[in-house]
Amino acid sequence: MIYLSAKQNPSALKWFDHALALDPASSEALSNRGLALQELGRAADALAVYDEAVRAGCVKPALFYNRGNLLRDAGRLTEAIASYDMALRLDPAYPEALRAGGLVLSDLGHYASALKFFDEALRLRSSFIEVLIDRGNLLQNLNLPLEALASYDAALAKEPGRADILNNRGSALPCWAACQRLTGTSPRPCGSSLDFRKLGRIAAIFFSNFNSRKPHLRLLRRP
Repeated sequence: MIYLSAKQNPSALKWFDHALALDPASSEALSNRGLALQELGRAADALAVYDEAVRAGCVKPALFYNRGNLLRDAGRLTEAIASYDMALRLDPAYPEALRAGGLVLSDLGHYASALKFFDEALRLRSSFIEVLIDRGNLLQNLNLPLEALASYDAALAKEPGRADILNNRGSALPCWAACQRLTGTSPRPCGSSLDFRKLGRIAAIFFSNFNSRKPHLRLLRRP
């Protein structure tokens, strides 16, 4: 694994090919070959090799996580969430997979489930700043500025002065007044239950303002 660890992926591929010539059904070699291809930016090839590894019986959570990332990038969201789900079945305490699953669920419009995934990721790793940002972005997208601000503030407490968090926090402030006008009430305090049927109607008004804050999965995990 020296070549793969050093990210000398072209050289690593030769060794994995040698291993596969001797044992074409080696799920270990297939998994590692897929990761090398993914890091080289050969997404379609990597996905095909990951699928071979799955057929060969690979049960590594990181493979299903990395495979899910490729599927999400390809817009195959239903398949992506199934891959993340398998990663979590194999390792329920997998914060990265919970975050990724939450992002896909949010993309699919399952906001309550997405928040549950984010909250579980934070329960497992309270210092996971990216999840705090994702959670704040989703809450802001649902026009819950107080809840969003609380998530951004928790992220800033861990990493003060981070520009993207400050930007998102600033963009949440004008939503406060808009929320009051639309609902006739003050925004809900943090931790209160959320009415997603009502929020779904409200959130549609704000979707066009959210595009610049969409997160992107680019983390890779070693199988």
